[in-house]
Amino acid sequence: MELRQQFFVTLAQLFNNKTILPTPYTDELDEEKLYRSGIYHQVIPLIYHFQQPLKQKFPSISDNFWARTRLFTLSNSIFLIAVEKTLLELDDAFQQHKIAYRLFKGPVLAYHSYQFPYFRTFGDIDIIIKPADLPQTHRILQDLGFELCNDLYSNFPDHIIQKYAFARHYQRRQKPQLALDVHLNLSGGLHPFQFDITEFWAHSAPITIDNHTYETFEPVYQALIALYHAFKHYFFKLIWFFDLWALLKTPDFDYDRFESLIRHFKLQNMWQLFNQFSTQLFNSDQTLYRPWYYRLPRSKNWLSLDHILSGILPLSPSKARLILPLFYLPDFSSKGRYLWRQLLPPREVIRDFYLNLHLQPTLWNYLRLRHKAIAELFNDQ
Repeated sequence: MELRQQFFVTLAQLFNNKTILPTPYTDELDEEKLYRSGIYHQVIPLIYHFQQPLKQKFPSISDNFWARTRLFTLSNSIFLIAVEKTLLELDDAFQQHKIAYRLFKGPVLAYHSYQFPYFRTFGDIDIIIKPADLPQTHRILQDLGFELCNDLYSNFPDHIIQKYAFARHYQRRQKPQLALDVHLNLSGGLHPFQFDITEFWAHSAPITIDNHTYETFEPVYQALIALYHAFKHYFFKLIWFFDLWALLKTPDFDYDRFESLIRHFKLQNMWQLFNQFSTQLFNSDQTLYRPWYYRLPRSKNWLSLDHILSGILPLSPSKARLILPLFYLPDFSSKGRYLWRQLLPPREVIRDFYLNLHLQPTLWNYLRLRHKAIAELFNDQ
């Protein structure tokens, strides 16, 4: 394991209150790469918080590096003030128009699960709404200065967004500049796993942010979201490990109920793989039901802790999106359905038909576009 990767393993063990060995690493680190990796893994404020034991363990790191982590941490604290102001504006607008919504992910984790909210960096605000409220939500966000981003789904009409539960991404250009993702479900209609979102809505819970109460989901459901989000992105950022561990360590977390929900949603393979990496990363292991062990495929050739810490996927992103979920899906039927959705999705979700008004969604055009997409996928390096 490279020294930079060992640095992040040490950080993870400090985060998990583990005693680290006193022997220091005297070799020099590439501080620029270390800092960029800290940005990528979203752990700079945690690095700054644990600077004293990290200084002892890695004495070659210069004062300039620690000064940069301090400035970043201060900037993240200021960013949280902007988030708090924006959340209040959003809540006032949604309450006025009687639109039900729930906060989740970044801000909720920061204020619920971490000792100090500035420990948890995040780049956007995530909310979930009912599909019928999408047009009104769009108008509210426009009034608040948010613009619809030019992403994959920006050209799709509302009824397609609603039917397949695609997220919509917004950006506010004026200060404070913020991104906001509007979700209709926790997994889109083409994703490997389909959650019953009504169960999540039925288990809502309040959260207090800057003396104002918002609605999110109960901690066990937040943990399910954190686990699925980490899976969806191949566990490739340390902060997603920290998120779930922070939730598991919160007082009164119902661990038995969490594992029951994992079985209910058939996320056993996903949870097992998370534990496999956590054992190495945190030098700790959560209790697992032993009958799950035989279900986990061998994944060391595709994913490893070294891959995760380096931030380099073992496959190109497009191939990873297609292939890696097959390691988590529980049976052959779910694998087959997933591959079918990915390789031959419905005609109504093909973006080219919305971008080119002269391209009719005929079967011939559909097959021609899918042949091109599949050929590009398998030629992708």
